[in-house]
Amino acid sequence: MSELFAGMKRQLERNHRRTRGFGAIWAELVPDELAEYSTIRSYQQGILTIAVRDAAARFELDRLLRTGLETELRARAPATLRRIRLLLT
Repeated sequence: MSELFAGMKRQLERNHRRTRGFGAIWAELVPDELAEYSTIRSYQQGILTIAVRDAAARFELDRLLRTGLETELRARAPATLRRIRLLLT
């Protein structure tokens, strides 16, 4: 059983390193009703990929990003942020 928890812990740590701490910033800036439909999938070479479960939520997130959320994320980002990609899952 402890091996299972150790594996889960390693997986969570790996995911945190991959997303470079964007999770806390995302949770703070995105309204709760939209945050529950989205998950940070990855961060690679300046591109932050957000998985979104619902087309309506994707539309709303896109509007927020275009009206200032992207600028705010870039200003507070722990790493260089060139682009944010919304992926409908």
